[in-house]
Amino acid sequence: MEGKGIKVFGVVMALLLVFSLAATFSASSTSVVSAGTQKWTEIDIPDTDDRQLAPNSDIGVIAVSPDGETLFAAVYNHADYVGEWQVFKSTDGGYSWDATDYNTDPDVVETDRIVAMKVSPAWVDDDILVVATTANAYISEGRGKDFASMGATAIGTITSMDVERNEDGDATYVIGTNSDVYILSGFGGWVPQLISVDYSAFNGVYAVAFSPNYGEDGVVFALVEGQPSGLDQANGAHLRAETD
Repeated sequence: MEGKGIKVFGVVMALLLVFSLAATFSASSTSVVSAGTQKWTEIDIPDTDDRQLAPNSDIGVIAVSPDGETLFAAVYNHADYVGEWQVFKSTDGGYSWDATDYNTDPDVVETDRIVAMKVSPAWVDDDILVVATTANAYISEGRGKDFASMGATAIGTITSMDVERNEDGDATYVIGTNSDVYILSGFGGWVPQLISVDYSAFNGVYAVAFSPNYGEDGVVFALVEGQPSGLDQANGAHLRAETD
């Protein structure tokens, strides 16, 4: 991005837990929706060749396309001690599932745990699905076909990932790791955001997310565990602004 800074907001975990508890207590006194009014519909878990992957499988992260027509599910298949991760796709609301090309791509290390899976907000136009494991990230520009490595093998243990469009309309990716936040846009490499420098004790990034208006405000949020410099305890908010 040119002419606009990327702002990375990091909020320490202790503060978010306090906010969560406060929200819980507030909801208990002014409940709007009763649990009894909720309705749930059961959908099939991923299967292949009419063979369900349960009970020898575990469902991990899921992703839904912006138009709501396509679902993806990461599945850890430990049937017969295979021990590999797979990505399944449904185009009928979760009633049936088919395996994607994730396991057939030579770049993919199937034993690495999938920690994040995101569909591009411009899915209708770009068909992009990204999958992050603890050791690398992969991209499909064909709605689950032909995955390729995104070259994230040397940035630490990956914990989270997101995708958005920048002000130029280009797909932009953010990854959180045990050491920093990294952003990739265009044909450059993963750029560290140096979020840890404002912490006297930094224990890693738990989650990252682009602002829904990232193309206009350039904001990225990061949930981190650590002690901000100048504070005696891990309570407070962290803001760091980077300018290209």
